[in-house]
Amino acid sequence: MKDLFKGTIAPLNWLSMVSIVVFFVHHLKKPSDARKVAVWGVTLSGAELLLTVVVSVAVFGPQLTKLYTYPSFSLVGLVKISNFVERVDVLYISIWICTMYVKMACLVYAGYLAFSRSLRLKSDKPLLVIFGIYMILTSLFSFPKQSDLSYYIGYLDPFGGLIANVLLPFILWVLLLFMRNKTLNREG
Repeated sequence: MKDLFKGTIAPLNWLSMVSIVVFFVHHLKKPSDARKVAVWGVTLSGAELLLTVVVSVAVFGPQLTKLYTYPSFSLVGLVKISNFVERVDVLYISIWICTMYVKMACLVYAGYLAFSRSLRLKSDKPLLVIFGIYMILTSLFSFPKQSDLSYYIGYLDPFGGLIANVLLPFILWVLLLFMRNKTLNREG
């Protein structure tokens, strides 16, 4: 049970990023469908993660799967379609890189919107330069070794992500409810 709990922390962190949908609500044709979009996104992402884990454990077993850094990549490397298509892993990596690029672009856009709206900036141009410099410096100096990245992803990122994506929004929601009730009591 302990290993199962530890294994759910990282995917829970990834799925908690659904809060990013709030920043894209104004881009939807029907902003009222944002909740449905978020629920479908979490459901499909969770199903994909579950399928990947089940297939990886079924093929490699639980002990060998733990040793792989990216078991899904190792799994795709085994796929061969007759003698015609043998390097499916190249296609998989291409799709993976594209989706990571889209994810990072969405996160940077949401961060940019959050800062520019929170600071009520009249001109957003300086903030774009600051965000660009921050991204370049972060990508160059954050994780000089693969072991540093693995440690961060395994031990630090899940809790930081859950704090930022679940605990902080919950605290803000409670504070806003308290302030709204206080305002209603004062007016009423």
